[in-house]
Amino acid sequence: MKTAILIPVLGAGAALVWYGLTQADPEIKRTQTLGAPPVDPGLIPTHTKSGGEQSTTYAQLLTAYEAELQKWQTVHDAAADRMDSIEAKAAQVCPEFAWNATWSYKYGGLLGSAGWTELRKSSPRALQTSCMDYVMGLADSPGKPSIKPPPREGANFMDTSWLNVAQAIRQLQLQVEDARATLDALRADYAKAKAERDAAVPKIEEMKRKIADLHAQEVF
Repeated sequence: MKTAILIPVLGAGAALVWYGLTQADPEIKRTQTLGAPPVDPGLIPTHTKSGGEQSTTYAQLLTAYEAELQKWQTVHDAAADRMDSIEAKAAQVCPEFAWNATWSYKYGGLLGSAGWTELRKSSPRALQTSCMDYVMGLADSPGKPSIKPPPREGANFMDTSWLNVAQAIRQLQLQVEDARATLDALRADYAKAKAERDAAVPKIEEMKRKIADLHAQEVF
């Protein structure tokens, strides 16, 4: 009876010695190939293969995952930097686009000079905000500037100032048109950069998870 009890005990002791000499040593774990039998199947990362011969070690796998993580982190950061740069450019272009302009006629009396004069030309904050939202893909339209067409000729039939006003309005309209074309280009570039950044996020999370799985097995 004692002999029958002794054999299992000796077997368990040998298993503990084997674990202490191999699996419990992180350095030995690092050099094991992925085909080595796990001590605890629950700790084996989901990314390791369960069957077939494999020559890659856990340390090599960790190095590969760390390199992959760095690659996707670089892609993410570069795309985020491009987005910041595009936003900075848009902040300069939007004030050139978001114009509201109104004009009035000035009566000079008997001795004063009469003519059309600029009453107000402003770039409203709300219009600038909608412009920025358009570039960042948060709005379908950058808003609509208000630039009225040339006013009628002045009350004084000899007054030609309306021609100057018409020219000023046309210049402002051209400025807005140029800005709008730039906004469309910035919007396309921003969407592309954002797509690259967003695509990198799940890759980064996947690599972090796989690295954490290996760390849980004392592979560092």
